[in-house]
Amino acid sequence: MKKLLKLSGTVFLIVLLSALLCGYQKAEVKNAPVDADTVAAALEQTDLSWTIAIEDSWREDQKAYELHDEQDRVTAAISSAGDGAGRFLQIVLFQPDGEQNTDADEEEELKQMVLLAGILYGGFEDENQLYGDFCMNFDGTETWSQEYGSIHCTVCVNAADGVRDIVLYNTEKYNPSVEARKEEEYSDADPEILVEEIEEIDFLNGYQAAGKDKDELLYDTEEEECRFYRISIRDNSYSKNYPVDLSVFLAENSAITNDWETDQAVTARNAEDEYEFSMLHVAFTREEREITGVVLIPRVEILNQGKVEAKEEFDYHIVFRFDVESGEVLEVKSYQSTSLNADYMI
Repeated sequence: MKKLLKLSGTVFLIVLLSALLCGYQKAEVKNAPVDADTVAAALEQTDLSWTIAIEDSWREDQKAYELHDEQDRVTAAISSAGDGAGRFLQIVLFQPDGEQNTDADEEEELKQMVLLAGILYGGFEDENQLYGDFCMNFDGTETWSQEYGSIHCTVCVNAADGVRDIVLYNTEKYNPSVEARKEEEYSDADPEILVEEIEEIDFLNGYQAAGKDKDELLYDTEEEECRFYRISIRDNSYSKNYPVDLSVFLAENSAITNDWETDQAVTARNAEDEYEFSMLHVAFTREEREITGVVLIPRVEILNQGKVEAKEEFDYHIVFRFDVESGEVLEVKSYQSTSLNADYMI
Protein backbone atom coordinates (compact mmCIF):
# COMPACT_ATOMS: atom_id res chain seq x y z
CA MET A 1 0.00 0.00 0.00
CA LYS A 2 2.92 2.35 0.53
CA LYS A 3 3.94 2.32 -3.08
CA LEU A 4 0.43 2.70 -4.39
CA LEU A 5 -0.23 5.72 -2.21
CA LYS A 6 2.88 7.29 -3.66
CA LEU A 7 1.64 6.66 -7.17
CA SER A 8 -1.79 7.97 -6.33
CA GLY A 9 -0.30 11.20 -4.99
CA THR A 10 1.61 11.90 -8.17
CA VAL A 11 -0.26 10.49 -11.15
CA PHE A 12 -3.78 9.43 -10.21
CA LEU A 13 -6.66 11.71 -11.10
CA ILE A 14 -9.31 9.76 -9.28
CA VAL A 15 -12.91 10.55 -10.13
CA LEU A 16 -16.13 8.52 -10.85
CA LEU A 17 -18.50 7.73 -13.76
CA SER A 18 -20.91 5.33 -15.72
CA ALA A 19 -22.39 5.25 -19.16
CA LEU A 20 -25.44 4.41 -21.22
CA LEU A 21 -24.76 5.37 -24.81
CA CYS A 22 -27.52 6.49 -27.13
CA GLY A 23 -27.83 4.71 -30.47
CA TYR A 24 -25.30 1.93 -29.83
CA GLN A 25 -25.69 -1.83 -29.57
CA LYS A 26 -23.36 -1.72 -26.59
CA ALA A 27 -20.81 -4.18 -25.33
CA GLU A 28 -21.24 -5.30 -21.75
CA VAL A 29 -20.87 -2.46 -19.28
CA LYS A 30 -18.60 -3.61 -16.48
CA ASN A 31 -19.40 -2.95 -12.86
CA ALA A 32 -17.58 -0.01 -11.36
CA PRO A 33 -15.35 0.09 -9.56
CA VAL A 34 -13.77 -2.74 -11.53
CA ASP A 35 -12.83 -5.72 -9.36
CA ALA A 36 -9.53 -7.60 -9.45
CA ASP A 37 -10.95 -10.67 -11.21
CA THR A 38 -12.25 -8.48 -14.04
CA VAL A 39 -8.85 -6.79 -14.38
CA ALA A 40 -7.04 -10.14 -14.46
CA ALA A 41 -9.42 -11.55 -17.07
CA ALA A 42 -9.06 -8.44 -19.25
CA LEU A 43 -5.26 -8.63 -19.08
CA GLU A 44 -5.43 -12.14 -20.50
CA GLN A 45 -7.24 -10.74 -23.56
CA THR A 46 -4.33 -8.45 -24.40
CA ASP A 47 -0.67 -9.01 -25.23
CA LEU A 48 0.35 -7.26 -22.00
CA SER A 49 2.32 -9.50 -19.63
CA TRP A 50 1.16 -7.62 -16.54
CA THR A 51 -0.09 -8.95 -13.22
CA ILE A 52 -1.75 -7.29 -10.25
CA ALA A 53 0.86 -6.70 -7.55
CA ILE A 54 -1.06 -4.43 -5.17
CA GLU A 55 -4.76 -3.75 -4.73
CA ASP A 56 -5.89 -0.75 -2.71
CA SER A 57 -9.07 1.14 -1.90
CA TRP A 58 -9.58 4.27 0.14
CA ARG A 59 -13.23 4.90 -0.69
CA GLU A 60 -16.19 2.55 -0.92
CA ASP A 61 -16.78 3.42 -4.59
CA GLN A 62 -13.16 3.18 -5.71
CA LYS A 63 -10.44 0.62 -6.36
CA ALA A 64 -6.85 0.97 -7.51
CA TYR A 65 -4.32 -1.57 -8.75
CA GLU A 66 -0.56 -1.49 -9.21
CA LEU A 67 0.59 -3.73 -12.08
CA HIS A 68 4.01 -5.31 -12.49
CA ASP A 69 5.70 -6.74 -15.56
CA GLU A 70 7.46 -10.12 -15.87
CA GLN A 71 10.54 -8.71 -14.13
CA ASP A 72 8.34 -7.60 -11.20
CA ARG A 73 8.82 -3.92 -12.05
CA VAL A 74 6.10 -1.31 -11.66
CA THR A 75 4.73 -0.87 -15.15
CA ALA A 76 1.19 0.50 -14.81
CA ALA A 77 -1.54 1.58 -12.43
CA ILE A 78 -5.30 1.36 -12.79
CA SER A 79 -7.81 3.53 -10.98
CA SER A 80 -11.51 2.72 -11.24
CA ALA A 81 -14.55 4.22 -9.56
CA GLY A 82 -18.31 4.23 -9.89
CA ASP A 83 -21.49 4.89 -7.98
CA GLY A 84 -24.16 3.16 -10.04
CA ALA A 85 -24.98 6.27 -12.06
CA GLY A 86 -21.54 7.07 -13.40
CA ARG A 87 -18.08 5.61 -13.74
CA PHE A 88 -14.46 6.54 -14.33
CA LEU A 89 -11.37 4.63 -15.41
CA GLN A 90 -7.74 5.65 -15.65
CA ILE A 91 -4.77 3.56 -16.69
CA VAL A 92 -1.28 5.02 -16.27
CA LEU A 93 1.61 3.37 -18.09
CA PHE A 94 5.16 3.90 -16.79
CA GLN A 95 8.57 3.43 -18.37
CA PRO A 96 10.55 1.05 -16.11
CA ASP A 97 13.93 2.45 -15.06
CA GLY A 98 16.73 1.60 -17.44
CA GLU A 99 14.50 0.14 -20.14
CA GLN A 100 14.98 1.33 -23.68
CA ASN A 101 12.23 0.42 -26.14
CA THR A 102 11.89 1.20 -29.80
CA ASP A 103 9.22 3.66 -30.87
CA ALA A 104 7.35 0.78 -32.49
CA ASP A 105 7.41 -1.25 -29.25
CA GLU A 106 6.17 1.71 -27.21
CA GLU A 107 3.37 2.44 -29.67
CA GLU A 108 2.27 -1.21 -29.65
CA GLU A 109 2.25 -1.26 -25.85
CA LEU A 110 0.18 1.93 -25.84
CA LYS A 111 -2.31 0.36 -28.25
CA GLN A 112 -2.65 -2.68 -25.99
CA MET A 113 -3.26 -0.36 -23.05
CA VAL A 114 -6.09 1.29 -25.01
CA LEU A 115 -7.50 -2.16 -25.79
CA LEU A 116 -7.39 -2.99 -22.08
CA ALA A 117 -9.18 0.27 -21.23
CA GLY A 118 -11.95 -0.42 -23.73
CA ILE A 119 -12.50 -3.91 -22.34
CA LEU A 120 -12.58 -2.72 -18.72
CA TYR A 121 -14.78 0.31 -19.28
CA GLY A 122 -17.38 -1.22 -21.59
CA GLY A 123 -20.29 0.57 -23.22
CA PHE A 124 -18.85 0.62 -26.75
CA GLU A 125 -20.23 -1.07 -29.89
CA ASP A 126 -17.85 -3.91 -29.08
CA GLU A 127 -14.73 -4.43 -26.99
CA ASN A 128 -12.44 -3.53 -29.91
CA GLN A 129 -14.10 -0.28 -30.99
CA LEU A 130 -11.90 2.06 -28.94
CA TYR A 131 -8.76 0.10 -29.88
CA GLY A 132 -9.65 0.15 -33.57
CA ASP A 133 -10.36 3.88 -33.65
CA PHE A 134 -7.13 4.65 -31.81
CA CYS A 135 -5.02 2.47 -34.14
CA MET A 136 -6.54 4.16 -37.20
CA ASN A 137 -6.39 7.76 -36.00
CA PHE A 138 -3.53 8.20 -33.53
CA ASP A 139 -0.80 10.27 -35.20
CA GLY A 140 1.79 10.29 -32.42
CA THR A 141 0.77 13.63 -30.94
CA GLU A 142 0.75 14.19 -27.17
CA THR A 143 -3.04 14.02 -26.80
CA TRP A 144 -5.72 12.00 -28.61
CA SER A 145 -9.37 12.52 -27.68
CA GLN A 146 -12.60 10.91 -28.83
CA GLU A 147 -16.23 10.92 -27.67
CA TYR A 148 -18.66 8.01 -27.88
CA GLY A 149 -22.07 9.32 -26.90
CA SER A 150 -21.62 10.26 -23.24
CA ILE A 151 -18.22 8.55 -22.92
CA HIS A 152 -15.22 10.87 -23.08
CA CYS A 153 -11.84 9.31 -23.80
CA THR A 154 -8.43 11.00 -23.67
CA VAL A 155 -5.04 9.39 -24.26
CA CYS A 156 -1.98 11.44 -23.23
CA VAL A 157 1.67 10.74 -24.04
CA ASN A 158 4.45 12.51 -22.15
CA ALA A 159 7.62 11.74 -24.06
CA ALA A 160 9.82 13.51 -21.49
CA ASP A 161 9.26 11.04 -18.64
CA GLY A 162 7.80 8.07 -20.52
CA VAL A 163 4.44 8.27 -18.75
CA ARG A 164 1.33 7.56 -20.83
CA ASP A 165 -2.19 7.53 -19.56
CA ILE A 166 -5.77 7.04 -20.69
CA VAL A 167 -8.82 8.48 -18.96
CA LEU A 168 -12.46 7.50 -19.57
CA TYR A 169 -15.50 9.09 -17.95
CA ASN A 170 -19.13 9.60 -18.87
CA THR A 171 -20.79 12.24 -16.70
CA GLU A 172 -19.85 15.79 -15.79
CA LYS A 173 -19.79 14.78 -12.15
CA TYR A 174 -16.82 12.57 -12.86
CA ASN A 175 -15.03 14.82 -15.31
CA PRO A 176 -11.45 15.04 -13.95
CA SER A 177 -11.08 18.64 -15.15
CA VAL A 178 -11.12 21.12 -12.30
CA GLU A 179 -11.11 24.91 -12.06
CA ALA A 180 -8.18 26.76 -10.51
CA ARG A 181 -9.08 28.07 -7.10
CA LYS A 182 -9.28 31.78 -6.25
CA GLU A 183 -6.17 32.20 -4.13
CA GLU A 184 -7.55 35.28 -2.37
CA GLU A 185 -10.27 33.07 -0.84
CA TYR A 186 -7.73 30.72 0.79
CA SER A 187 -5.31 31.02 3.69
CA ASP A 188 -2.68 28.74 5.20
CA ALA A 189 -3.96 25.48 6.65
CA ASP A 190 -4.59 25.75 10.38
CA PRO A 191 -6.19 22.46 11.45
CA GLU A 192 -7.55 21.70 14.91
CA ILE A 193 -7.13 17.98 15.65
CA LEU A 194 -8.71 16.18 18.57
CA VAL A 195 -8.00 12.50 19.24
CA GLU A 196 -10.41 10.67 21.57
CA GLU A 197 -10.14 7.03 22.59
CA ILE A 198 -13.62 5.50 22.30
CA GLU A 199 -15.37 2.22 23.04
CA GLU A 200 -15.66 -0.50 20.41
CA ILE A 201 -19.41 0.04 20.04
CA ASP A 202 -18.83 3.74 19.25
CA PHE A 203 -16.24 2.78 16.65
CA LEU A 204 -18.62 0.28 15.05
CA ASN A 205 -21.45 2.80 14.98
CA GLY A 206 -19.22 5.40 13.31
CA TYR A 207 -17.79 2.82 10.94
CA GLN A 208 -21.21 1.73 9.75
CA ALA A 209 -22.57 5.29 9.62
CA ALA A 210 -19.79 6.06 7.14
CA GLY A 211 -21.09 3.28 4.87
CA LYS A 212 -18.47 0.66 5.75
CA ASP A 213 -19.17 -3.06 6.04
CA LYS A 214 -18.44 -4.39 9.53
CA ASP A 215 -18.07 -7.91 8.09
CA GLU A 216 -14.82 -6.80 6.43
CA LEU A 217 -13.10 -5.57 9.59
CA LEU A 218 -9.52 -6.71 10.17
CA TYR A 219 -8.85 -5.96 13.83
CA ASP A 220 -11.01 -8.75 15.27
CA THR A 221 -9.04 -11.39 13.36
CA GLU A 222 -6.03 -10.86 15.67
CA GLU A 223 -6.20 -11.63 19.37
CA GLU A 224 -4.39 -8.58 20.68
CA GLU A 225 -5.44 -5.54 22.65
CA CYS A 226 -7.15 -3.10 20.32
CA ARG A 227 -7.72 0.61 20.76
CA PHE A 228 -10.40 2.64 19.04
CA TYR A 229 -10.23 6.33 18.23
CA ARG A 230 -12.40 9.15 16.96
CA ILE A 231 -10.17 11.75 15.28
CA SER A 232 -11.83 15.12 14.64
CA ILE A 233 -10.15 17.33 12.02
CA ARG A 234 -11.49 20.85 11.65
CA ASP A 235 -10.13 23.86 9.79
CA ASN A 236 -12.22 27.02 9.40
CA SER A 237 -9.25 29.20 8.41
CA TYR A 238 -8.02 27.51 5.24
CA SER A 239 -11.19 28.18 3.24
CA LYS A 240 -14.00 30.38 4.51
CA ASN A 241 -16.33 29.02 1.81
CA TYR A 242 -15.60 25.33 2.37
CA PRO A 243 -14.64 24.61 6.00
CA VAL A 244 -13.00 21.26 6.70
CA ASP A 245 -14.91 19.15 9.23
CA LEU A 246 -13.94 15.46 9.25
CA SER A 247 -14.43 12.62 11.69
CA VAL A 248 -12.16 9.60 11.33
CA PHE A 249 -12.98 6.35 13.15
CA LEU A 250 -9.83 4.26 13.57
CA ALA A 251 -9.17 0.79 15.03
CA GLU A 252 -5.58 0.23 16.15
CA ASN A 253 -4.36 -3.33 16.69
CA SER A 254 -0.66 -3.79 17.43
CA ALA A 255 -0.78 -7.35 16.03
CA ILE A 256 -1.38 -6.07 12.48
CA THR A 257 2.05 -5.13 11.14
CA ASN A 258 1.90 -5.80 7.39
CA ASP A 259 2.05 -2.22 6.06
CA TRP A 260 -0.33 -1.60 8.95
CA GLU A 261 -3.61 -2.21 7.21
CA THR A 262 -6.09 -0.27 9.28
CA ASP A 263 -9.83 -0.36 9.83
CA GLN A 264 -10.88 3.23 9.31
CA ALA A 265 -13.87 5.23 8.17
CA VAL A 266 -14.14 8.94 7.33
CA THR A 267 -17.21 11.15 7.46
CA ALA A 268 -17.24 14.73 6.15
CA ARG A 269 -19.88 17.23 7.20
CA ASN A 270 -21.14 20.55 5.89
CA ALA A 271 -24.34 22.03 7.24
CA GLU A 272 -26.42 22.37 4.07
CA ASP A 273 -24.74 19.84 1.76
CA GLU A 274 -23.55 22.69 -0.45
CA TYR A 275 -20.21 21.05 -1.20
CA GLU A 276 -18.28 17.83 -0.77
CA PHE A 277 -14.61 16.91 -0.84
CA SER A 278 -13.51 14.81 -3.80
CA MET A 279 -10.67 12.28 -3.83
CA LEU A 280 -10.53 12.63 -0.04
CA HIS A 281 -7.89 10.27 1.32
CA VAL A 282 -6.76 9.57 4.88
CA ALA A 283 -3.94 7.10 5.64
CA PHE A 284 -2.07 6.03 8.76
CA THR A 285 1.24 4.49 9.78
CA ARG A 286 2.37 3.43 13.24
CA GLU A 287 5.81 3.39 14.83
CA GLU A 288 6.04 2.15 18.40
CA ARG A 289 3.89 4.49 20.54
CA GLU A 290 3.04 6.97 17.79
CA ILE A 291 0.51 7.00 14.96
CA THR A 292 0.96 9.31 11.98
CA GLY A 293 -1.97 10.36 9.83
CA VAL A 294 -1.94 11.96 6.38
CA VAL A 295 -4.99 13.82 5.03
CA LEU A 296 -5.23 14.63 1.31
CA ILE A 297 -8.10 16.69 -0.15
CA PRO A 298 -7.18 17.54 -3.75
CA ARG A 299 -10.43 19.31 -4.66
CA VAL A 300 -13.87 20.44 -3.60
CA GLU A 301 -17.08 19.93 -5.58
CA ILE A 302 -19.79 22.59 -5.36
CA LEU A 303 -23.30 21.14 -5.28
CA ASN A 304 -26.67 22.39 -6.47
CA GLN A 305 -29.57 20.29 -5.20
CA GLY A 306 -27.23 17.39 -4.74
CA LYS A 307 -25.65 17.59 -8.22
CA VAL A 308 -22.11 18.75 -8.96
CA GLU A 309 -22.19 22.24 -10.43
CA ALA A 310 -18.48 23.06 -10.38
CA LYS A 311 -15.16 21.58 -9.24
CA GLU A 312 -12.36 23.61 -7.72
CA GLU A 313 -8.79 22.87 -6.66
CA PHE A 314 -8.60 22.55 -2.88
CA ASP A 315 -5.05 21.28 -2.32
CA TYR A 316 -5.42 20.60 1.42
CA HIS A 317 -2.68 18.32 2.72
CA ILE A 318 -1.77 17.84 6.38
CA VAL A 319 0.30 15.39 8.41
CA PHE A 320 -0.17 14.83 12.14
CA ARG A 321 1.21 12.55 14.85
CA PHE A 322 -0.38 11.44 18.11
CA ASP A 323 0.50 9.25 21.07
CA VAL A 324 -1.17 5.82 21.01
CA GLU A 325 -1.91 5.70 24.74
CA SER A 326 -2.75 9.28 25.66
CA GLY A 327 -4.16 10.49 22.34
CA GLU A 328 -2.04 13.64 22.68
CA VAL A 329 -1.41 15.32 19.33
CA LEU A 330 2.36 15.68 19.07
CA GLU A 331 2.83 17.46 15.76
CA VAL A 332 0.81 18.92 12.91
CA LYS A 333 2.22 20.04 9.56
CA SER A 334 0.63 21.35 6.38
CA TYR A 335 2.05 20.85 2.90
CA GLN A 336 1.61 22.01 -0.62
CA SER A 337 1.04 19.03 -2.91
CA THR A 338 4.52 19.06 -4.43
CA SER A 339 6.35 19.33 -1.10
CA LEU A 340 4.24 16.51 0.35
CA ASN A 341 5.18 14.22 -2.52
CA ALA A 342 8.84 15.07 -2.09
CA ASP A 343 9.09 15.08 1.70
CA TYR A 344 6.49 12.77 3.16
CA MET A 345 5.50 9.51 1.53
CA ILE A 346 3.88 6.71 3.50
